Amino acid sequence: PAANDLTRCVKWLNQRNDRFVTCGNCHLRVWQICFRTQKLHPVDVCMGSMRRIMQCLCISADDSFAFTGNKTGEVIKFNIERDDIKNFNEQEVHRPSLNCYNKERFSKGVRAVACVVNPTTGNTNVIAGSGDGTVHILNPKLQPIPTHAAKLHGAVTSIALHPDGKSFMAGTGLSQRYSV
Repeated sequence: PAANDLTRCVKWLNQRNDRFVTCGNCHLRVWQICFRTQKLHPVDVCMGSMRRIMQCLCISADDSFAFTGNKTGEVIKFNIERDDIKNFNEQEVHRPSLNCYNKERFSKGVRAVACVVNPTTGNTNVIAGSGDGTVHILNPKLQPIPTHAAKLHGAVTSIALHPDGKSFMAGTGLSQRYSV
């Protein structure tokens, strides 16, 4: 499987209107739009030997990282900085790559992720919702914060941050909505 396989999620970058990220079966791509030629230019993220089916995606507020949730229960952090569009014979200086992933897997896969900035440290934390209905907040090293977890009724299917950044809504596969 490669980038020509199924795409499961698409997200625009927060600070650029010419780039977006796609993820799916065993791939993550950073795209750039050339408005002059009306073409899309993809760059595949270097994932090494890792092969995962990525189900959800979020982008950090500063557009430097993407976080994906996959069917094996991991949250993966990718560096998504890339060069601007170049000619074919020019070498790339910045290529998107795998940064890290969590060691503790979540039961029944990670189905929803959202990035939130910690107001005290300024670091990007990740909210991850899993198939068993658990919602965890992960620190920047993707380790779960034990005091910041909740068990919901049904598989978490979506997470939406409140505009104030202090709370969020979670939806589940059993038509339940929670304000956390």
